[in-house]
Amino acid sequence: MYDNFIKELTFETSYSKHQWAKGFTINVSLGLEKVVNDFLSEIAEVFDGEPEISYLRVIEEIFGDIDSDAHLYRRKLKIFIEAKDRMDARDEAIQYCVTAAYERSLKICFKCGLELKHINLNNPELIAANPFLPKEHDGHFRNIDFCMICARNEWDGVVRTDEIEALKDDKHSNKQKGIKSSALKPVSSYEAENLANIEKKVLEQMHKDQELNKPPKGTVTLFNMQDVDDLLSDNASASANREQVAKIKGNVTKIKKVSYHKKLVSIPRNWFDYCEKLEAKYPNFHDVVFFLKNQFALSARGLRTLSLPPILLVGGPGIGKSDLVITLANDLGTLVNVIDMGCAQTGSALTGSEAYWSNSAPGLLFKTLTQNEMSVANPIFILDELDKVKSRGDQDPLAGLHQLLESRQAQQFHDLSLPEITLDTSYVMYFATANSIDTIPQPILDRFTVFNIADPDHEQMLAIVGNQHKRFLEDHPAGHTFKSELSDSVRNELASFHPRKVRRLLEQAFGLAALADRDHLTVIDIQDVDTGGKKRNASIGFMSPV
Repeated sequence: MYDNFIKELTFETSYSKHQWAKGFTINVSLGLEKVVNDFLSEIAEVFDGEPEISYLRVIEEIFGDIDSDAHLYRRKLKIFIEAKDRMDARDEAIQYCVTAAYERSLKICFKCGLELKHINLNNPELIAANPFLPKEHDGHFRNIDFCMICARNEWDGVVRTDEIEALKDDKHSNKQKGIKSSALKPVSSYEAENLANIEKKVLEQMHKDQELNKPPKGTVTLFNMQDVDDLLSDNASASANREQVAKIKGNVTKIKKVSYHKKLVSIPRNWFDYCEKLEAKYPNFHDVVFFLKNQFALSARGLRTLSLPPILLVGGPGIGKSDLVITLANDLGTLVNVIDMGCAQTGSALTGSEAYWSNSAPGLLFKTLTQNEMSVANPIFILDELDKVKSRGDQDPLAGLHQLLESRQAQQFHDLSLPEITLDTSYVMYFATANSIDTIPQPILDRFTVFNIADPDHEQMLAIVGNQHKRFLEDHPAGHTFKSELSDSVRNELASFHPRKVRRLLEQAFGLAALADRDHLTVIDIQDVDTGGKKRNASIGFMSPV
């Protein structure tokens, strides 16, 4: 998916036109910005001036079954709005605006803002001419609303914003001429005369690249599909082990379900500002963020590909080592996998198990790069608690890392369960966490850039508390019912605890505030959670020890 296309959710345009909306929550994808702008304008018209609104929250949700392709380009707006004063006629007009915005959101692509096309997946000619269309899932759907432009761009691995804007301009021009969009001929196939010239060029280039066996721009090919076909044919003889053949067929089927051209996730466009914000969230990781900033600056001079050497974060438990990496992966739109190395008895979780075992299976690395529907060539793997690994006899859970952490060697990786397929894993990024380096073998340690992370001081804890509080308000369904800022006394109380404990204290303290029908936290809430309620008088609902 075009995560870099979706994640730039700035609404400066909306706020510049509608200053009254500042301070409220507006968090939707880029393609829905015009719908929201139109909605805000309509609300201003309803009030005949600056709207007197006490509450406004505009977000989006997935529309349709998350396991199908029907939701790929369609999101539904969720709008919560309340005027300061009740007025029946005006409230009815507001509800009409909300409904209209909801219906408009279902008709356009939430990624690019273009109108969705209604296509029939039961049309074999359409499917044959447009290989990027989703395949029907056991008859669950035959007609879906689909964005042909984004689908082709994702297939080709390029975000053609200029072409999208050109289509929008054409649509605006037609509207001025009095041509309704419904009167325009629908896109049906690549060969059709009514296919827009821009869309034709996209498909023509895509087919040329396929004919030349080139990966589309912005993507790489990590393995040879011929190896996959040979694996299946080499095990098709009558004498082959049936169970082994069944496993191979299953893996080949999974590989062929997704594209073998993998997208290379890019660094953020505003990478410098992003790093500044990341350090504000994780102030005790200054050295790590500074290193990321240097790597992003280097990448910005080249292809802007997200690429990082192996990094080891050493520090006490619960100070945010894994949390930082997961946040980084989610923000940049790449996959993240966490492997608990402390529980690993072999390296099979990462590199697979030998083919001769009856329960042989590919490792997480192979599955991520060949079978995951999110086709990403540069995912992040977190090797958690690397210092807790215990080798037993000839079973060394770290053995595979000697190859994987060396870029040149990683280009020729073979999963132990499917050694016939050569996989290029050199784009994969590795972050490891540990409390100490004392038990980590030196050959492994030498392959990492090591950062020692200190426990946060009081000032840093104040920043961490603020970020944890903000995250709770954003993530929890009831978060919008509480004040957006903590009092100084509550911030200082929380800052006296360990970062990991702060998360737990906040979750439970908000429950106490909700029970007391308050929209804010108090120091007593924090103390009650920490002491199990022993400081609070039992007469107001807490049990006293007998």
